[in-house]
Amino acid sequence: MKKAVFLDRDGTIIADKGYVYRVEDMEFLPGAIQGMKAFQRMGYLLIIITNQSGIARGYFTEEDYHIFMQVLYRRCEQEGVQINADYYCPHLPDALIE
Repeated sequence: MKKAVFLDRDGTIIADKGYVYRVEDMEFLPGAIQGMKAFQRMGYLLIIITNQSGIARGYFTEEDYHIFMQVLYRRCEQEGVQINADYYCPHLPDALIE
């Protein structure tokens, strides 16, 4: 049996600047890389989860999201961190649906 840690992307791994989808806005938070490395050393799979309502709001596309995540994966790999999967929700919260 494998063990995993689920990490929120915005505000945990990268700075939450509001609807972050442009690569030039990617900023790793202090200690994020070191923390992911520590989980990795303990044998955890690293899984990113994230709400991305900016897609439903029309601020960016799912393709923009995937491009951003490809770069995030690559930058993590350059630091010795392997992200095993990512899952996102592109929808608006129910309270905002008319």
